[in-house]
Amino acid sequence: MVYVMKKVFGRRNILERIWKLLLNDSILFTAERRVGKTTVLDELNSAPKKGFIVIYSDLEKIDSPLEFINDVLNKTAPFISQKDKATGWFSKLWETLEGAEVGGVFKIPEHKEKDWKTLLLVTIDAICKNNNGDIVVFLWDELPYMLQKINEHEVARDGVENSSLQIMDTLRALRQEHANLRMVFTGSIGLHHVLNSITKETYVSAPINDMEKVELKPLDKEPAYEMVKFHLAKENKSSGVKRETMENIASQCDFIPFYIEKLIRRLSLYDKPVTQKLVDDEIAYILTDNSDDWELEHFRNRLSSYYKGEIADANNRKIKKSLIAKAILNHCAMVTTPQSIDQCYQSVKSDFSIDGRDLTIELLKNLVKDHYLQRDTKGNYQFYFSLIRRWWVLAEGLSEFSEVKSERYNDA
Repeated sequence: MVYVMKKVFGRRNILERIWKLLLNDSILFTAERRVGKTTVLDELNSAPKKGFIVIYSDLEKIDSPLEFINDVLNKTAPFISQKDKATGWFSKLWETLEGAEVGGVFKIPEHKEKDWKTLLLVTIDAICKNNNGDIVVFLWDELPYMLQKINEHEVARDGVENSSLQIMDTLRALRQEHANLRMVFTGSIGLHHVLNSITKETYVSAPINDMEKVELKPLDKEPAYEMVKFHLAKENKSSGVKRETMENIASQCDFIPFYIEKLIRRLSLYDKPVTQKLVDDEIAYILTDNSDDWELEHFRNRLSSYYKGEIADANNRKIKKSLIAKAILNHCAMVTTPQSIDQCYQSVKSDFSIDGRDLTIELLKNLVKDHYLQRDTKGNYQFYFSLIRRWWVLAEGLSEFSEVKSERYNDA
């Protein structure tokens, strides 16, 4: 395989950590959108370490168990010799599955749909036993989205199969059975939300409790500076730009690669030097731009799909959990110091007249998992990204709150 090296900033350590973990474990890989997940996945897929076979697939468009198995087969096929396809183990597997190959695409007939679990077990078993001892890594992007779609389709037709949960249990069983099998799960939807949805309750983590959890964070300060420097030079805008200005670009973008690139592209449109004032003015414009070129509105829009369910207030009125989650975020956005559980709870209790401290704790935990908030070593909470906090204050109109309310939030 010919691999063309791309410019990657600050991700070598996490790539090495992932390869080291994959020697023994499967991985649940989490990342907020725009932080650089695709870059890491591309590196894992394009330049596998010796002794690994990496089979990458984006599962976003798959909405049935049989489609999933077909995808596994077709993404595995390039790693199989023509001899094995013609007369070897893959040929025998294909005969067992009753599949057909049309135009180089392998497909299992639809009448086998009801046997999908057996087919999945047989397929991955054959792949693991016929690879010369290499570690087989299935790198599955958007797995949570696939599970959600499968579940939604079954619910729509009043199905009771719960295939999504069965898929997760089957994959776990396969990981336990095959010493050379690894899986990497990742996606733009938190897997914890999907598992909560398909189990109709707070999930028991059995389907993933054997997996190592790896979180991709924003860049460190120095790699972020190097990235800014590189892209300014690429846009012919680096001349005369001070290092402190470059560092400030990285800082105002929360060291997130996507935002750094987007900001520099915007700065390159101006026929004048990049100064601190120009950076500040452009950030201020972006945070109030109704076209939402940076798709920041996504952070509000997804609350209703992430935080489902209701709770009754003191007057027995139903309050959506998504509104309570938003209230917690509003509270944390308005204060300048990290907030304790009780400070967040008191704010919720005041806004909604509910007695739900346990609910507040549950929501806080999920808001951390979803990268809205972060928790410090003292157990207090604040916004994960300062850029999102600044946008949130403006988007929610919180800047119109009185100073008295702001002080109440701080002192609650």
